[in-house]
Amino acid sequence: MTGEPEPVSPCVGICFLDPATGYCLGCLRNMAEIAGWYEAGTAEKRAILAQLDQRRRLGESRMPSAAAASRR
Repeated sequence: MTGEPEPVSPCVGICFLDPATGYCLGCLRNMAEIAGWYEAGTAEKRAILAQLDQRRRLGESRMPSAAAASRR
């Protein structure tokens, strides 16, 4: 054990899957990432969180309205 805390779920309680992207509008995870979160190991959770950061950055650079919605 490394002593690092277990990653916290990125769920923000806004659960709606965008049919165009397949990502939740609240946390930006896809259905597989949402469904498997509690069974995933620490390394897998950290990898998912890193992907979410990348998705968020890409979304902000491509869709300013999505960035504004994520700050609400």
